[in-house]
Amino acid sequence: MNDRTQAGSAEIEKGVIELIQHRRLIQDDIRGVDEPLNERDDNGLGIRVNARYYMHIFDRKLGTSKQRQQQTHIDHPVQYFFAMKYLESTTLATDTQFSSKIREQLSWDYAHFQMYPMAKNKVMVRLENNFDKFELEGVGLPKNEPNAQVRFVDLNQFASNLYLEANPKSQMTPSFVIKELSLSGNQLAQDNEAYKVKNRWIGDDDKTRPKSETPKDRNGMQGIALEPQRIRVFEISYGQKTSGT
Repeated sequence: MNDRTQAGSAEIEKGVIELIQHRRLIQDDIRGVDEPLNERDDNGLGIRVNARYYMHIFDRKLGTSKQRQQQTHIDHPVQYFFAMKYLESTTLATDTQFSSKIREQLSWDYAHFQMYPMAKNKVMVRLENNFDKFELEGVGLPKNEPNAQVRFVDLNQFASNLYLEANPKSQMTPSFVIKELSLSGNQLAQDNEAYKVKNRWIGDDDKTRPKSETPKDRNGMQGIALEPQRIRVFEISYGQKTSGT
């Protein structure tokens, strides 16, 4: 594991892994750039590339991989904030009961979620189950059951909790519309699927590769399925509010 996109190969020979730390060429590789890949600094010397590598050696019968845990630390490092006017009195915001409800919904291991404001009363939510399929046996789950670690998230409840967290004193019941988007978030998921059906990619080994089945959702947005290593993106649009009872 390392802290950036890594090129490499494990097919050289048995027991050998090749990693590319910094690729430099003295001649053009005829790949369309029309110049050698030989970046230099202001002094004409090859630029230096610093990277960190992490290796976890363990026995699968006695423990589990720390790969995804380390990935989380790399992808979401501690962020530091500095208050320049440190003499002014400040009041620290405290967690509300609603933020704790959101955490409870995604309290299982390897759960990641990110939110991005898209417009007024509209937010994009990215959910991920970062669990590894090859870890099923290591945590006591049946190896022959690929969906043993599927998690289901109630997006309706999530959207409601999110609104109440932003408006803790509101007495209104929020109304909202949830739409699933493509992984890149630039189109509806149903439009993306229709395009893939119409323009299906056919590989040479399609007939020999085992087919995987995507787990089905439970009651629509009340239980969207997240199997290991799956990412799903949704758009939540909040509309008119109604008085709560």
